[in-house]
Amino acid sequence: MNLLSALLKRYWLQLVFILLMAGAFIAGNVWSDRGWQKKWADRDSAESSQEVNARPPPVLLNRAALLPVMRL
Repeated sequence: MNLLSALLKRYWLQLVFILLMAGAFIAGNVWSDRGWQKKWADRDSAESSQEVNARPPPVLLNRAALLPVMRL
């Protein structure tokens, strides 16, 4: 315990600096990752909405198929 206390008294500034740098690195990594996740989620959402809008509704497909039958 005495050795640990002596080491902390001698190297406290270096330990604080290392902990701050590690915290900043982790925070930057999390922030960057969340940015990419949001960008990919927006892209996937845009793609899925384009696919939904590109397909005609099933009701229109059924009516189009029945039109020749109804004219007979």
